[in-house]
Amino acid sequence: MVQSRDSLTGRTWVVVADSSRANIYLRPQRNSPLKEIASFDDPQARLREQDLTSDLPGRASARNGASRDRVDSDFSAKAHERETFAREICGTVEHARSCGEFDELILIAPPRVLGLMREGLSRPTLGRVSREIPKNLVQMPPDRLPPYLTE
Repeated sequence: MVQSRDSLTGRTWVVVADSSRANIYLRPQRNSPLKEIASFDDPQARLREQDLTSDLPGRASARNGASRDRVDSDFSAKAHERETFAREICGTVEHARSCGEFDELILIAPPRVLGLMREGLSRPTLGRVSREIPKNLVQMPPDRLPPYLTE
């Protein structure tokens, strides 16, 4: 049986994240205060790109040895850190959904991070998402989040 989002009145998880920090809150009932149940911090993701990479890109030369151009890479260490961090959050949320720890899910994150979370969550978990809020509110105290949850 498929539940409509309007019929979800049970426990809600609120995931508030950016590219390097995240907090997961439980709201047992609609008007209950938020209770922090998990916190994530990835200081590596806050480093600058050049601090994450140890070397310059390699160099390539033509067969005759005439050219010594830098090899550009599509790899970005910063993007890799962001994706790894989003996967860690998604893994926690997926496990909780499979254990029945929440009925409804609210995601609050900057647009880029929301996109990574959408990619990392399964279809059943995405079916529990009742709201996506494309804002960076990770440093906001939990008692100031409820107005964003009901807008």
